[in-house]
Amino acid sequence: VNNLFISDNNIPIELSNYSDTPINLQYHKPVDVGLVGSYPTNTLTNPYINIDINVTIPSVCIDERDILNYIYFDKKVLYLSVCYHLLQSTLKIPIEIRYFKSDIRKPHIVICPQLKGWKDLEIRIIPTIATDIFKIVQLNSLKNNIRPKEWLETLKLSKE
Repeated sequence: VNNLFISDNNIPIELSNYSDTPINLQYHKPVDVGLVGSYPTNTLTNPYINIDINVTIPSVCIDERDILNYIYFDKKVLYLSVCYHLLQSTLKIPIEIRYFKSDIRKPHIVICPQLKGWKDLEIRIIPTIATDIFKIVQLNSLKNNIRPKEWLETLKLSKE
């Protein structure tokens, strides 16, 4: 799967295109699918009912080096786009892609079934990864995982 899959299937989502390297993803089915959030703990608040479903992306889809230059976020977008495409071709109800707190790095799928007695019901499918893919030290706020293109070009020129 790559960015052509997104455009060929008219999926309303985009890659960040921060990295110069083409980003590809070999799709594998989720290793875990489970309920998270307020629904399984019976702490829902009316009138809006959200059922959050956690979909864990397999470790074979994400490399430990994908933490650099937003590649992880782009792979998450690619994975979610395949899920969106599969759901859209299977279900006959409204499906859309939204962003958690308007952050384009955190997309999720929203399904809005029209069920009797369930007004404003939303089912949100949230992609996550296993906790052991990235080393904790890489997530330190003092660690820089973003390499600006200008910096990389300057570095490349200095080596020549």
